Amino acid sequence: MRIHVASRWNKIREGFWFIPSVLILFFFLLGNFMVELDGHAQAWSTAHLGYIFRGNPEWAKSMLTTMAATMGAAVALIISVTIVTLTLASQQFGPRLLRNFLRDSTTKFIMGMFFATGAFDFAVRFRMGENFIPYFSMLVFGILGVVDTFLLILFVHHISSSIHVSRVMARVSRDFSDAVEKLFPKKLLQAAPSSEDFSCERDVPPSFAKEARPILSKESGYLQAIDYEYLLELARKNDLILRIHPRPGEFIVAGTPLASVWPASRDSGALDRHVNDAIFLGFERTLTQDVEFAINQLVEMAVRALSPAINDPFTATRCLNRLGQGLIELTRIQWPSPYLYDSDKRLRLIIKTITFPKMVNTAFNLIRQNGIQSPLVMVTLLETIGIIVPFVQSDEDRAVLRLHADMVDRGCQRSIPEEVDRDYLRAAYQAVLKRF
Repeated sequence: MRIHVASRWNKIREGFWFIPSVLILFFFLLGNFMVELDGHAQAWSTAHLGYIFRGNPEWAKSMLTTMAATMGAAVALIISVTIVTLTLASQQFGPRLLRNFLRDSTTKFIMGMFFATGAFDFAVRFRMGENFIPYFSMLVFGILGVVDTFLLILFVHHISSSIHVSRVMARVSRDFSDAVEKLFPKKLLQAAPSSEDFSCERDVPPSFAKEARPILSKESGYLQAIDYEYLLELARKNDLILRIHPRPGEFIVAGTPLASVWPASRDSGALDRHVNDAIFLGFERTLTQDVEFAINQLVEMAVRALSPAINDPFTATRCLNRLGQGLIELTRIQWPSPYLYDSDKRLRLIIKTITFPKMVNTAFNLIRQNGIQSPLVMVTLLETIGIIVPFVQSDEDRAVLRLHADMVDRGCQRSIPEEVDRDYLRAAYQAVLKRF
């Protein structure tokens, strides 16, 4: 299945081991090639490069051995600093945000270059002859050593700045924007679709709920991706209607209904296998088709910052600023219809989609519940709502924003003891109401 191949490739590509492994293999092969080149061009390299490396073959071997030990020490230092950084990031931002650090290509490239330099050194050291100096190989190794020196400086700068809270938020926001741009088209119509649009519930058979046969999941895990095109074509070929119950990001338990098929009198074995193959499950949530996951990451950062152990309302306010930016991006997209049709405009696939009110609830509920006693956080939440209001189009979207503003006002009036703070919050609430 294409969705399985794509999901597994993304998992491999984002793994911490992939880039270093590719670099190690490349430079190991390059080292063997350079030794062969030195063997064939020994006379030329001795005449033209001999002034660079003045010594005998034993000196060259000793130099390569010493540099290999240096590379090993540098690799040990980089690994130690990386582990400490991941530990601090896990404690400060939460274990779910570790995925963003593991995906950092700069850290993986720098670590891979040090490992690769060691692999190059190993290949040259144990393949060089007894009676000549591998001048080309030594020249390349010297260049790698200089490059690694600058990369070590870059690593120290990068690893120290990568755990800065603003940097982490910007990275999560960028991932969110990329996921929205990939999954949703830009809004083409400012008004709602006309009643003649085929995406409506009237095409669902009246007997669907009673006669549809459930398709059970064969395994447990988080739903990471669904191959909608394959399921649509599968339903068209078999002349049936499929309803997919979960959406990406939800947890599926083996043996529970994954989908429903109508009519039910179909080859259950083959069809169930194809539907399960078209839905990829994993042990964690990803941004492949789960936009809500990025919002959850920002919310987790805010809730941790509001905990009594940390008590950092400024981080929570920054998270709210990023959440407001993300929700505004969602007002500019064309939300997908839950009803998908084939080329003959016949209903074939019913999916569970996200909505703007659902995303607003995900973004604001936990922050409001955990920060209700912080006037600074609640004022920022009200200001964020006020910034979003002018961008929404439908009454339903405005209603959910108004609901959250009302909940903030009611909660603050009950929870905040200081009258001056309550008046300050009431003024912010009144300012938000003027935007509706």
